[in-house]
Amino acid sequence: MKPVKEQQRRLAFRAAIVLALIVGAALRLQQIGQGLPFVYPPDEPTNYNIIQKMLAEGTANPHFFRYPSLLFYVNIPVQHLISLLHGSLPAVEKLTLGTAIAPLPQALLAARAVTLVFGLALILMGALVPRLLRTGPVAGIIYAFLVALDPLLIRHSIVVTPDVPAAALAMAGVLASGAIIGNPRLRTYALAGLFIGLAAATKYNAGAVAVAALAAHLISAGPAPDRAGPLLLAALVSCAALFGASPFLLLDMHEAVRGFLFELRHYRTGHPGFEGNTLATNVHWLVRQTGLAGLLALGVPANRHWRRLVPATMFIAVYFSLISAQQVRFERNLLPLLPPVFLLIAVGAEAIGRRLFARPDLAGMAALLLAAGAYWGPMSQTLSAARSYRHDPLAPARQWLLAHVPPESRLALDAYAPHLGPGRRKIMVSGLLLRQKPGWFGAADFVVLSAQGSGRFLGKDSDRTFPVETALFETLARRACTRMIFPPPPARTQLWLFQMKCPP
Repeated sequence: MKPVKEQQRRLAFRAAIVLALIVGAALRLQQIGQGLPFVYPPDEPTNYNIIQKMLAEGTANPHFFRYPSLLFYVNIPVQHLISLLHGSLPAVEKLTLGTAIAPLPQALLAARAVTLVFGLALILMGALVPRLLRTGPVAGIIYAFLVALDPLLIRHSIVVTPDVPAAALAMAGVLASGAIIGNPRLRTYALAGLFIGLAAATKYNAGAVAVAALAAHLISAGPAPDRAGPLLLAALVSCAALFGASPFLLLDMHEAVRGFLFELRHYRTGHPGFEGNTLATNVHWLVRQTGLAGLLALGVPANRHWRRLVPATMFIAVYFSLISAQQVRFERNLLPLLPPVFLLIAVGAEAIGRRLFARPDLAGMAALLLAAGAYWGPMSQTLSAARSYRHDPLAPARQWLLAHVPPESRLALDAYAPHLGPGRRKIMVSGLLLRQKPGWFGAADFVVLSAQGSGRFLGKDSDRTFPVETALFETLARRACTRMIFPPPPARTQLWLFQMKCPP
């Protein structure tokens, strides 16, 4: 009888993981083509055009090292196939930050699909949690659904950026490191080292996952130098994976160092509207992504194999400290952090369920209900986004501009303003308009500001935080003869349109 029940449990576990995968894939596929042929994610044109240029020039050197090169290499085969099918691979035409158009939308969609593969792999890792970390199956199921439903992971699983691939590879490194405890074989160390190197080859700060392998080794073998051989193997494999997946960090070392130092300086000195108060902001963002479910991680010590979660905990602590020590803060920097946090939540929820009920079925049900209830806030964000999804949220503003702005008009377009199509209007100023030199708007016929661009300077207490930008916005609003807001209230403002030259 027991073998039959055990087989049923395994089938139920696999079915639950597959269901989480289906739900996660559906939520991501719904949005994967958003905006196309217009491109709104600000970093996508840069990243995609590097891939396009590498293929056009027949070179393996990306000549870009603000992060390593694995993202570009994993996209090369797919983009090469697209170029063979279509005969060409045009670059994305970028007008300003967050305002671009893809002449061949299918190519950008294919690149987004590559990122999606990593996003779905993160969900599937739930199937490995019980085997590698000696948890019960419920922990793997909870982890898989938390990853599948997280709004930040959904948004970034469908853009051509290194964040979700780095998160997936770092999480694989966390799981492999946890497996070292209780199974300190050389191949386990080598596997952990492989994923650590690949994570670092995707994004520099993801290499912090190396601390997970170090913690696992200290727990498993202790600090004795004569037992450091396996750790040395992991380090060597990590270096081989890093430079094998991003070889021009060595072959073009001068440019690589310049790119790395540029990014380091950028994070230390500031980014307009995304700087200062970094620790508190990161805590706020993390709480927003986990809801009350974060409290369930307190149940981890009740798990018999809690030591296998120490590598994940160490990575969370070190990585969070790393990103919080910088001047610049972006919510996407939390992405490598979220899967291991969800892992702790899942294991904690399962352990609490077992403390509440002795029967496995009741304990598992209690854990699932606890996790679902505590995670309701972020889950409701995801469901709301799915219900209100629009392919092109800037379409109404674009249509109005095309209908009412004469071809000879001079436009000032903010970052993230709607693209009007190639060759249609004169763009006299673009970028963050409220950060331009005083008086620039004197020659403009129309000014388009976006909430995502210059709107970052117009929040609460903006007159004290950004007094110059606030004053300029008020000047524009006062001098304009026509003022429009898209979408109209009570919806949250996305765009302000000011007509500065009035008809007689």
